[in-house]
Amino acid sequence: MTAHRAALPVTTEVSGVTRVGFRTAAPQGVRPVSHLLPSQPQASPPPAGAARCRPQPTATCLLGPRPESVKTGRGFTRATLAEWDMPALTDAAELVVSELVTNALRHGIPSACQLVSEHCVRLRLLAQAPFVMCMVTDPGHGIPVLRDSDPAAESGRGLTVVEVIPAQNLLLVLGEYIWEQQVIPPPEQWKTGVHNVRELGKYAADLGLQIALELEPFKLSLVNDVDSMVRFLDDVNHPAVQANIDISHLQLSKVPPEELRRLLSAPAPDPPLGVDADLRPEGRQGPLVRSLAAYRQYYERWSHVWEAQALLRARYVAGDTALAGRFLELADGVRYPAGGLTPEQVTEIRRIKARVDSERLPRGADPALHAKLGRGGLADIEWTVQLLQLRYGYEQSELHTTGTLSALEAARRAELVDGADALSLSRAWILASRVRNALMLVRGRPADELPRHGPELAGVVRILHAPEAGAFVDDYLRTARRARQVFERLFGL
Repeated sequence: MTAHRAALPVTTEVSGVTRVGFRTAAPQGVRPVSHLLPSQPQASPPPAGAARCRPQPTATCLLGPRPESVKTGRGFTRATLAEWDMPALTDAAELVVSELVTNALRHGIPSACQLVSEHCVRLRLLAQAPFVMCMVTDPGHGIPVLRDSDPAAESGRGLTVVEVIPAQNLLLVLGEYIWEQQVIPPPEQWKTGVHNVRELGKYAADLGLQIALELEPFKLSLVNDVDSMVRFLDDVNHPAVQANIDISHLQLSKVPPEELRRLLSAPAPDPPLGVDADLRPEGRQGPLVRSLAAYRQYYERWSHVWEAQALLRARYVAGDTALAGRFLELADGVRYPAGGLTPEQVTEIRRIKARVDSERLPRGADPALHAKLGRGGLADIEWTVQLLQLRYGYEQSELHTTGTLSALEAARRAELVDGADALSLSRAWILASRVRNALMLVRGRPADELPRHGPELAGVVRILHAPEAGAFVDDYLRTARRARQVFERLFGL
C-alpha cells in the first residue's frame, strides 16, 4: 500500500482498456509540515443529520466523435469548476481534459470493435475537495502503447502531462470496464497488462514518477483483490510500480473486517495504520459488523454512558450515504440524550476519567509532557468538551459536532465556558496536536511524549519553527498547566 501525498489539488483518470490518472504531489513526495500542523481552529464539520452524508458533487458531459468535442470538454470543465467555486484548478484541469479527450478521439474510437454512438465519449468530473478528478471513457478496445515522440510532433506526449502539472504519482486501473473475458482470454489479459505496466513503469521512472496500481474490486478488473495485486506486482517487478488500495475497495472485494485491520497494521514503507474498534458495542468481544436494527436494540437496552461519549466522534466516512444518515440519526438520540445526563452518569464519566489518568499513562512517562494523556493534554481537553456536549447537546444544537475545537467554540458562544477558559483549552489542544504531529515526522511512528532534551526535541523545535528548545518546553509546560487548571474546574476532578 502506498500513500499519495497531494500538494497541487488535481487528479485525473482516463478510461478505455486502461484508466490513467495523475495525482499531484509535493516535491520528493513529502507533504509540507503545515498540512499536518493546524495553525488555527479547524472549521466546524457539517451539522448533524443527512447533510453530513451529502455525496460529493459530480458532473458528466457526453461528447461526440468530432474534433470540436475537445473544446466542448474544456468549456464544460471551466463552467463546472466555476460553479463548484474551484477556479484555481481550472487551468490544470482544462489541460488534462484536453489531453484525455484528444486521446479518446484519436485512439479510443478508431480501436473500438463496435459502431460508435453519437455520444460515445464521456467526460465526468468529480469534486473531492481540495481535489478534482477528471475521468474520460471511450469505447476503444486497444492497449495504450508508449512511443518516443519526435521533438516536432504534436502528439505522443500524454504521460508527460504528469510532469507538466507537476505530479509524482500516475494511477492505473486495468480492465475495469471493457476487458471481456470472451474477447481477450484471461491469460492474455494478464500477460499484456504486465508487459505494458512494466514499460510504463520504466518510462515513469525516467520522469521521476511512480505508478500507483489501483485495485478495483469488480469481476472484469484485472487486479480485483489483494492476492491478484501481489501477484501482478511480483510479475511486473519494477520499483516504480506500487499498489494503491483504499479501504472501500477492500470492503467491496469482501475482505473480512478482521483482515482489513490486519492489512492496515502490517509493516509497510509507510507507518502502519492501527484501527481501534474496541469502543464498539460489547467492546472487544462484540462483532465488528452488525445491522442497524441490532445497533438500535443494543443502544436502547444495554449501552453505557461511555458508549454515548464514544459516539460523539461518529461521522460518515464512506459507504451507503442513506444508511449512514439513518445510523447518525440513531446516534444523535444516544449522544445527545433528552434532558442531558443524570447526576449518576456525570459521576460515572468522572470515575472513568480518573481511572484513565491513573492506569493508561505509559510506565515511566512524564505526565507533564505527555501530549495525549498528560496533565493539560489532549485527553483533559477532549473529555471536558465531551462532557459539555453530553450534558447540554440536547438543547444546544451547535454542540452537535465531532470536532473538539468547534464544539469548544460552540460552548463558548452558549456561555457554557467563558472566553478565557476556552482560549486556554484551545491553545493547549492546538499545541499538543502540533507536538504529536511533529513527533510523528521526527520518529516516523506515532509518539506522544515531548522529550526534555536531545535530537528529537531539536527536530520538533525545528519543524514547529520555535526559537529555542528550552523556551519551547517551558511554553508547553505553561500552556498545559493552564489547561489543566481549567479542566479541574470544569470537569470537577
